[in-house]
Amino acid sequence: VGFAAGISLLLNFVLIPVLGFRGPAISILVGYFLGAMILYIFQKNIYPIPYEWKRIITLVCLTPVFYILGTSVSSYQVLSAYISSPNMAMLASFIIRTAVIGAFVFTLKLFGFFTQSEINRIKSIINKFKKRK
Repeated sequence: VGFAAGISLLLNFVLIPVLGFRGPAISILVGYFLGAMILYIFQKNIYPIPYEWKRIITLVCLTPVFYILGTSVSSYQVLSAYISSPNMAMLASFIIRTAVIGAFVFTLKLFGFFTQSEINRIKSIINKFKKRK
């Protein structure tokens, strides 16, 4: 943690004059990422954990894509330019963001992210809700 804080502090001196208020956000991201990597390197020698790297990389790559898609397409400012009613613009934003979340889950399924036991568990939860009705 101290290493990450030190890197963040040093990067703040460099990035704030150049990037303004975005500088600290980037410096913290870089600092804590480097701190996590150093911790991982030391930790794997003491207590190895079998990380599922394919799943981690899939999430790290797909999450920003769907986040940017969801926030840019469904932003209230963009929708209010096309929809005159504020309530309808908010509803459209909600529907679009919900669809993006569904597309994200579907894309994870296409990439083979979910294990069979996870799929079975999701199906059993859905079946429990169907039986309640």
